[in-house]
Amino acid sequence: MNTYDFDLNLQKVFYDYFKNIKGQNWKKWLDISSSEEYEEAIFKNSGLSRDILDEIYTKKTDPKEFSLNPQIFLKEKLESDNISNLFSKNTSIVCHTSGTSGGDITKLKWFLISDEFLNRVWVPGMQAIFESSGLCNNKSAVIFVPSRIKVDGLTKIDELNLIRLYTSEFSQRVVLSHIKPRSYLIDEYKNATDIATIAKILALDNISVISAPAATIIKWADIDKLKAGLEKSMNNKNWNNIENEFFETIEFKKLYERIGIDNFAIEIQKRLSEALKDSTLIFSITSLSKDEWGKIRNFMGWNVGEEKFTNLYVGSEIGPFSGGINKEDMYRMYVFPLVYPIIERKGIKEFISKTNDKYGVLLVSRPDVTPLINIDTGDVLTILDKEGLPKISGEILRSGFKLKLEMKLEGFPNTTEFFAGDYFDINGIEVFNPRKMVSCMGQRFGIEKDNPVLLVAGDSYKMILPLENNKNALIDKIKEEMPSCNVGLDIEEAIRNKKLLVESGKTNVTSSISHLELLEKVRQGNLPKGVLKKWPFYVLNIPQE
Repeated sequence: MNTYDFDLNLQKVFYDYFKNIKGQNWKKWLDISSSEEYEEAIFKNSGLSRDILDEIYTKKTDPKEFSLNPQIFLKEKLESDNISNLFSKNTSIVCHTSGTSGGDITKLKWFLISDEFLNRVWVPGMQAIFESSGLCNNKSAVIFVPSRIKVDGLTKIDELNLIRLYTSEFSQRVVLSHIKPRSYLIDEYKNATDIATIAKILALDNISVISAPAATIIKWADIDKLKAGLEKSMNNKNWNNIENEFFETIEFKKLYERIGIDNFAIEIQKRLSEALKDSTLIFSITSLSKDEWGKIRNFMGWNVGEEKFTNLYVGSEIGPFSGGINKEDMYRMYVFPLVYPIIERKGIKEFISKTNDKYGVLLVSRPDVTPLINIDTGDVLTILDKEGLPKISGEILRSGFKLKLEMKLEGFPNTTEFFAGDYFDINGIEVFNPRKMVSCMGQRFGIEKDNPVLLVAGDSYKMILPLENNKNALIDKIKEEMPSCNVGLDIEEAIRNKKLLVESGKTNVTSSISHLELLEKVRQGNLPKGVLKKWPFYVLNIPQE
């Protein structure tokens, strides 16, 4: 058995913690054929009482209400008195969010993983995602997780084990602990093109799953990205200390010196492609462009329509919610009968199987020491089918949120508030999935790809398009043709009624910290990884004087 784990001591604690936890026969979920059967399964699996039905149409829970004090968990040295209330046995697990809204690590939300939450939601949900993808105890897995913040990992306090992790790493270690694959590699995203990491992947046999973000797979599938990563790895490695290197890494160094970087990158890509060709990719498809899909298909040796992947939706506050567990229908995600989901749109809340809306914000009731009712996920789902297990789109959208990271834009006051996301309701103007809208406008009207579209709210509303490099673009013509880009009925009507003005201008929104500095701070664990996300659409609010 080959095990390549950057924190094996932590994984050993996980193995011990999980030794008596049993999974579920998740395949039976696919036999659910009615909304009543689905609701019944939720109450059976989650342990929730039907008493929650008295509250779900009136109550909403902000995740901040049950998040732990970040000031305690950001301390590198902890006293048992600070955390003793978290322990029902000798190990306790707390997970934190990725910090997409920006700011610093003090803004992260931290959640205790109770036994009830772990046994009833995390284990069966992750089991379904990975077993449906082909992982079992005689196969191998390749897993990539984010770079940790400084305090992450295992901390021993007297006789207690405190585990602090990004939710994404925690979820992967749940899989390793429960399924126990024959061999595996788990490493950080940043090492995906490191030659030592690649050598270890190529040393694994019978790889059945690769769990990694699409951006990590693209680093292998795009020959230019792979070449750049390999060249950096070869040049930065301390080859004078080669006795600590994996044997195959040294052999790769000889090959690199013999054939040069161009041929070396082609050879490594070919070997990776061969090693991974029978694997299933486990990743979110939300952010993938057609071009990226094409590169991944070529790399994995897939024909169109014969892709092997599992889409998934896992939240820090709610656990594994859905996944492409039916391989005959993998482009749709099946909602797991482990929590009670409500869809909210324009103030109206309905059980997911009974709503008439095709999309809305997800609220979740789930088990815990005390059940949590209607957790506001801030995520927007698109419902494709309500019969039996509900089926949702693989594209999960983020409801608009205020950026905590300080942002700036020339010509706007320092007090301007910046909001990002995929769904907004701005005084009756609904903006749904602006990413597609902006992509279409780029193709049809020539707006700049590197700069976002802005919607500015103040005394009036205006949409600013980045057309600085296309002075010939006619705003009136754009306004006429914008409906072809699925901007939505609210925007169409607002433009028609002159409630929303459209103009061109500078839209190069930047943070007060350079991208390189942000990247370095994330790698060092001083900032959460979410601050690196760029959005194609921002809402700007100019506060009244």
